Amino acid sequence: MQVIRCRLFETNSSSTHSIFLRTENFSSQPSTIPMRKGVVKLVGGHFGWGPEVYTDTATKAAYVVSYLMGEAMTPEEEKAALSSKLAKLLREVVLEELGATEVQIVPIQETYAKWGYIDHQSNKGDSDTLGKLLHSFGPGKKEALRQFIFNQAYVLYIDNDNH
Repeated sequence: MQVIRCRLFETNSSSTHSIFLRTENFSSQPSTIPMRKGVVKLVGGHFGWGPEVYTDTATKAAYVVSYLMGEAMTPEEEKAALSSKLAKLLREVVLEELGATEVQIVPIQETYAKWGYIDHQSNKGDSDTLGKLLHSFGPGKKEALRQFIFNQAYVLYIDNDNH
């Protein structure tokens, strides 16, 4: 038997990233995004194989930063990503939710992957987990971003098939 998948991102990677909405009751928790003197500094993170389950605000915000900055390698690409509509929405949501006076998107202090990374298969094409969530809200992308980051019912699940 031969399986042919047309127009899909192909890889031999076994990782998968999913966002799901829990339906059971859970207790709310305060934001884990640090703020100092009204300033929030958002950094990316490293999201690879897992298995990991994230519901905290700081990690989900880091996922958005890594998604936003994607493969920005040159100063021009970084500038474009930092001034994009998604960057603007991210800043607005964090300002509103935390009552911050300023939101900065800053690199991780590392020599490689300075904006963090999302495993190569999980942010492209049909595997674009966060992009699908934002798209599902239609014109309400800001609300989708708010719900993903600040609503504990939205869970970021990372896993692979190597165990």
